Amino acid sequence: PWMSTIIEYRKKYKNKNIHIFKKNFVNEMSSYFKKNHSNIDISKLIIFHHREKFYNKTSGMRGSDLATYNSGIKYLLNKNYSVIRLTHSNAKKLTFKSKKYLEINTDFRKNQLLQFYIMSKSKGFICTDSGPSNLAPMFNLPCFESNLPVSNCQGLNKKSIYILKKVKLKNKVIPYKELFKIDNYFQGLIYSNKWNELGFEMIDNTSKEILEGIK
Repeated sequence: PWMSTIIEYRKKYKNKNIHIFKKNFVNEMSSYFKKNHSNIDISKLIIFHHREKFYNKTSGMRGSDLATYNSGIKYLLNKNYSVIRLTHSNAKKLTFKSKKYLEINTDFRKNQLLQFYIMSKSKGFICTDSGPSNLAPMFNLPCFESNLPVSNCQGLNKKSIYILKKVKLKNKVIPYKELFKIDNYFQGLIYSNKWNELGFEMIDNTSKEILEGIK
């Protein structure tokens, strides 16, 4: 329903944003950001969010290895982009020599508000299949989604791309055309333990695949 609403809104109001911030909110967030994160160039900002395997005791289908995103983040930093990663209190940290990389913990109320502001100012969003990916359509952001277990993507504009996880059955990779024909591929079965019981195996995107997607 959420994505259908966004799509219909875009059709009817092509040049209007779906979000409307109050002026005092924008002023407050802008002032806070400049004061606390002056090393970040908001005019060349990319937002990054990653979902860990078995996050919050859920299925591991949507999760992936954080380390496989290192090369892509380094590439952006070397291209003089700033990168802000949205994290939580138990998330693994990434570290880079560049001062243009920042992690903000959205478990804190201030950062929960800040994430909306910085998304509205960012140039793009790198994400996996998780809650924050639903924010991208609100701001019509170019979106790169990776490690998707099914082709349920959030990037709705022409600049957005996504890559799916590969699926193996009996150690053989299933072509996507054949995979899409499997009953319940697009349904909840894929997130359940039964998927593994049936002999299917999810293969995460590689560091090279992610880097090429970011480029």
